[in-house]
Amino acid sequence: MHRRRGLVLCGLALVALGGCLPIPRSRAPLTVPQPSYRMDPAAVSLDTFRVEGALEPHTPRRYDASSVVRLRAHEDARAVLVLEPGLFGGAGSLEILGRQLVAAIPGLQVWLVDRRSNALEDHAGLDAALRSGDPSIALRSYLGEGGAPPTYAVPDRSRIGFMAYWGLDVHLRDLAAIIDRAHGVAPVVYLGGHSLGASLAALYTAYLRPDGRPGDATVAGLVLLDGAPGRTGTFDLPDAKDGRSIFGLTVVPSIAELESGRAAPYLGPGLVPQRILRSAVISLYARFAPDALAPPELADYPVTDRALAGITADATYSELPTFAPSLGHAVGAETSGYVLPFLLEGAYGAASRTVIGALPGVRAVTWTAGEPPAPTDLRSYVLSVVGPGFDRAEWYFPARLLIDLSALPVGLEGVSGFEPASAVHVPTLAIGAGNGMIRGRDGFDAYANVRIGSSFTTYVVPGLTHIDLVSARAAPVVTLFAHWLEANGR
Repeated sequence: MHRRRGLVLCGLALVALGGCLPIPRSRAPLTVPQPSYRMDPAAVSLDTFRVEGALEPHTPRRYDASSVVRLRAHEDARAVLVLEPGLFGGAGSLEILGRQLVAAIPGLQVWLVDRRSNALEDHAGLDAALRSGDPSIALRSYLGEGGAPPTYAVPDRSRIGFMAYWGLDVHLRDLAAIIDRAHGVAPVVYLGGHSLGASLAALYTAYLRPDGRPGDATVAGLVLLDGAPGRTGTFDLPDAKDGRSIFGLTVVPSIAELESGRAAPYLGPGLVPQRILRSAVISLYARFAPDALAPPELADYPVTDRALAGITADATYSELPTFAPSLGHAVGAETSGYVLPFLLEGAYGAASRTVIGALPGVRAVTWTAGEPPAPTDLRSYVLSVVGPGFDRAEWYFPARLLIDLSALPVGLEGVSGFEPASAVHVPTLAIGAGNGMIRGRDGFDAYANVRIGSSFTTYVVPGLTHIDLVSARAAPVVTLFAHWLEANGR
């Protein structure tokens, strides 16, 4: 009896101790080997072409199409990777990554999507500046020079009211046309996206196309870059059609306001595209005259064009550091604290600074990549901001597309026009950024958990922001994608 009581007491003691025993939890850090390039990424060929898309009855026919920026080597294509940019993102936002992928993987073409709204952008001033090597052309066109107003003006909303009908179905039909075009070039087609583009790519795989096939029947794999349904789009907000306001300020208008013309049909009027264009002009000065002093229309303190481009884009000086690249830091700059990043991002924004001028005795603020160099190379980033006929940004992101996305549940059960996400079994590679949107592998759980039975591979790359993931030098995505291809027999 005493022995039995002793055993029971020992058992109870072990159970109690189990709650505080140091049970091991080992985690191997992710170390990604640098990609091996068979050619210089800068030597990768680039061209653009138009793909006819969905016929939307309210829309002038010339806008019923998307544009593709194609990156390729001079070889037969074995596979095409179609990549979708994120919110406010244009094809140029994925150019750095696309060039590296083509340079590393034999037989791969990368197609970067410019959604139909990019056709509304007036690139005349940017293209003229590129051709001539004179950034002042873009300055005069978009910002004005010497007190003269700019020649460019944002389109009147009455002229682009048809954007109110550019919702998810229209976009996915446009994307289906691009996928079909890719099948005419290579036997294997992969689909991927960054940020909100990752959600759009994932939704396509469950989309019931006009030809009756589900999207996953037309792609060999899915690549999600710091985005997924449940994190960037598809939030199961059935009242999304009623719009969204913060402190009485409309952030996203309602469908009724869009279709009646009472609201701008694109996101961010008043800030967009003005801020985008200022960044584009600054990048052109940094491209053609990096060591010259920035013109007074762009900066009210002495700073080189290269340094101003860095300060404008870099995470340290951004109000949203998660969504900015890590490029280095300003040298000889007088800085002060920046409250807005802390209010918007908490601890991640606490270290942000704003440049208020040059330090005493400094001729001009300059820039350094740091030691070791920051993940993203400033020169490469600057070159990606403006390309011939395309750029890093989407000046007019359709509000209707975001409304439609927000209303969807992650699992898509019972949603007209889609098969359930659980029916999608295409191999999936999901990569998060340690300082980005998805900072832990569990950030993909909302989507991965409704894809039970699928081959679903996840990584989170430490030390990279949301933008670094697709803009970093020797991008880890390249190595991870190459290994994933091998694991899936490609």
